[in-house]
Amino acid sequence: MKNNKLKTAGAIIVFYVIAIIVRYLATKTKLFSEANIYLRMIAEGIGPTLGVIVACLIFRLKFSPMTLKGNYKSFVFPSLVYWIVPILIIALFTLITKRTFPVFYVFMIFLYGLLEEIGWRGFLQQQLQGLPKI
Repeated sequence: MKNNKLKTAGAIIVFYVIAIIVRYLATKTKLFSEANIYLRMIAEGIGPTLGVIVACLIFRLKFSPMTLKGNYKSFVFPSLVYWIVPILIIALFTLITKRTFPVFYVFMIFLYGLLEEIGWRGFLQQQLQGLPKI
């Protein structure tokens, strides 16, 4: 039991350190300054997903991936609230202000959110469930 908690704590630490380092490299250094905006956006969001992969490999954890449906019975409500409405708002705002419809940009926002959620909500929330609440 204690060994399992140490394994979980180690996995959380590895995950967090990798997520923060990748985000720092993408936003605070010139590493991606010459890259196109979409590559920089992916670099900013991929840290949590990389952290999950490395933590699972090091600590041999089984990660139950999230579904886009979540805990809801139907896919309609979560897709509307968390994906379609925000994407439409961003797309319409850009269409009104810049007179262009940013199809690729909207896709990148969707991908960025997915990469972040895999780590922060999917992995971290699962790992924290077994630990005592402080």
